[in-house]
Amino acid sequence: MTMPDQKGAFFVIEGVDGSGKSTIARALAAAMSDVPVIYSSHKEIATGSPAVEQGMRQLADLLWPKEQKHLASLPSEYRVLLHAAWFSIFSDCVIKPRLDAGTVFILDGWYYKMMARLRIDGYSREYLNAIFSCAAEPDEIIFLDPPVEEVWARMEAGGRSFGPVEMGLYGGYEELGRESFLSYQARTRDMLKALAVERNRRLVDIKEIESIEETVSAISLAIRERLNEQGRQTVPTTG
Repeated sequence: MTMPDQKGAFFVIEGVDGSGKSTIARALAAAMSDVPVIYSSHKEIATGSPAVEQGMRQLADLLWPKEQKHLASLPSEYRVLLHAAWFSIFSDCVIKPRLDAGTVFILDGWYYKMMARLRIDGYSREYLNAIFSCAAEPDEIIFLDPPVEEVWARMEAGGRSFGPVEMGLYGGYEELGRESFLSYQARTRDMLKALAVERNRRLVDIKEIESIEETVSAISLAIRERLNEQGRQTVPTTG
């Protein structure tokens, strides 16, 4: 699933927690098999080197533990530096080899959401730009922007729940629940959009599309247009 005679490309599906990034990214890869596009999680562990694999697994255990509440007691710089380390090693050991091999792939989120959260916490733009400077930049960012109330209702209807971090663990809320989630995610969404403007990043905004199929069709069109700009001939979407 590579194009060795062409430069690789990668695209990011971004959005607030629960907005459907992974679901859409998987469906998109399946719908664009003619290119082909492959799906990758931004939490993927590189397996080419045992040492790298072990290091990434250890780092992932620190970043995304099953129990989260203790994280609020740790210095905020702890998570800043851990995430910076993750995006750096992911860029070098997962993204770079695929780009070098000519692969076209799509990630379900990247460092932008973390940067948005940290900006809300009071970290400066200059500091965060420096700390995440080793992270690879995508060819295109597709931003999923459903109403946060709809995101909460969808998760609740599915019998699932959000963790403390998603509900605003670091946001200073007295109680974590629906209201803290709506507030925290709305602030994150607004900051994500502001960051795109600040960093002069082209943002394909996808909102209020009724079905997964319609969303995938709209994103597929945007990605094909970008690939065509790079000299790749892709089959145009229909419908």
